[in-house]
Amino acid sequence: MQAGSTADATYVEAFGGWVAAGWLLRAAPPSSGLGVEPCAPAASRTWYTADSDTQQGHRSYLVVMNPFSVEAVFDVALFRPRLPPVRSADWIDLTLPPGRSMALSVGSKVLGQEIVGAEIDVSRGRVAAASLAVSPDGGVRSDLAAPAPSATAYLPVAQGAGQADLAVFVPGTEGVQLTTQLLSAVSPQAAGTAANTQQPGASTAVYPIIWVGPSSVNVTSAGGVPFVAALRARGQQYDDGATGGAVAPATAWVVTPTVGGEPAQPQLVLVDPGPSAVRVTLQLLTPGSGPIGPRVTITVAAGRVAGAPKGFLEQADQAAVLVTADAPIVALGASTSGGAKGLASYGSAVGVPVPMDALGIG
Repeated sequence: MQAGSTADATYVEAFGGWVAAGWLLRAAPPSSGLGVEPCAPAASRTWYTADSDTQQGHRSYLVVMNPFSVEAVFDVALFRPRLPPVRSADWIDLTLPPGRSMALSVGSKVLGQEIVGAEIDVSRGRVAAASLAVSPDGGVRSDLAAPAPSATAYLPVAQGAGQADLAVFVPGTEGVQLTTQLLSAVSPQAAGTAANTQQPGASTAVYPIIWVGPSSVNVTSAGGVPFVAALRARGQQYDDGATGGAVAPATAWVVTPTVGGEPAQPQLVLVDPGPSAVRVTLQLLTPGSGPIGPRVTITVAAGRVAGAPKGFLEQADQAAVLVTADAPIVALGASTSGGAKGLASYGSAVGVPVPMDALGIG
């Protein structure tokens, strides 16, 4: 479908079963930006984002939707590096009518910031929220908001140019001691300047990360102090990708499609943060009612990251993937696509955890 405005949002309601859903947002031509992310599984009364930036020429929005039959009322606070939070009077007691959505321009309140964290507090009703960022050359990033901060974050990454920024937002007043590790196909290593760092409360910060091949930036805080994180990865041309990652591993995921055009170079990232090797089965969920899609089983070593076997995803690069494992893992899809060499667009989306009863296990 064609979006009529920045504020457009979609509500999916399932009956008689469980579904996974995600969005894939393409920039209007001639731009080739691509934003990809899973949908929120439920509405909430709090949301947190860590991926807005308001540098010159950049546009960042908070997209808030109210799919219910009663109005929602909420406040928005914006957090910056080394500066007090911004609580604008006209972003207090914002009213969102039933069945509507709105886009709030972060740059209208805070300018010149590499990272802006946002906290949405709902006093009436419930909403869902995400961030949307547009770069001067038409690149697009989208990042699903988190309903609560956490003491852990798993942020897989693949494709792209091998450079990323770890964005961390600490919404509480207590400072946090972060330990950050970069997992890949080789031994775990320190994640640059983010390896061990202290960040004050009520603040945001950006830490550069260099990675090679399918990888994961795993962040934990000392003493369980909660934070919100996002990973902004640079594309090989003008489009960047972003993900809010996962706060916990799971044994089953559905990874929604990330390909925005042809030719495409799809990738699936499988992270085993545990102490033992994990067997993982990948099943392509192809469209229509035809035969079941291909499947393959691989082993991911303990404390390592692996990708899908070469050629497997290319059999149906627009398909979702069901990922099942014999121990908890984290799964993410990423791709470059479009243009002369399949590099024009770059998007990534963490998988949606599958409830055990949906697989007939629980």
